[in-house]
Amino acid sequence: MTAVRVYHTMMTAQVFPAVCSASERADRVNVQQDGASAHTGKDMLRRLNEFGATMSPQIIVQQQPSNSTDLDICAFSCFRALTVSMRKLCRQGTDQLAEDVMKAFELYPCE
Repeated sequence: MTAVRVYHTMMTAQVFPAVCSASERADRVNVQQDGASAHTGKDMLRRLNEFGATMSPQIIVQQQPSNSTDLDICAFSCFRALTVSMRKLCRQGTDQLAEDVMKAFELYPCE
């Protein structure tokens, strides 16, 4: 079995179902992956997104720089939560922004 096929099978048969199970109340979940050849070969991003669109919640796979971790879902969701929190506050200035980011980070659940 090729690395591309192993990766696709792992994502669709194991990772996606686990993500859906852990995210039942979400409308969609973003998953990041790096640019390794198994992650990008044979139109992998399109194929994973087509499969992810059939899941509940919908899974959207995004390409990250090749030096990032393969599937760092926790970090990605943390940064997404921080982004959403910061948009709601509409603060001005870097000092206020840094203070707000630290507060949001402290409130983010560790589980």
